[in-house]
Amino acid sequence: MNNFVNRVITDNGITDTKTNTLIRYFMLRLSVRLQKLTGAKSRNNTQPQRRGDGSFIN
Repeated sequence: MNNFVNRVITDNGITDTKTNTLIRYFMLRLSVRLQKLTGAKSRNNTQPQRRGDGSFIN
């Protein structure tokens, strides 16, 4: 926490202004590697057949 005091002196008097500042910085980095999903192997170790929309054929 930073405390600042500002003093102004005039003919009429002295004015003190106190300011408290709380500054926090956060840096966040997100890396994502997108890969095509290959799907699970079936029981006989062959790729399951898919329709054109990506859904599986039973």
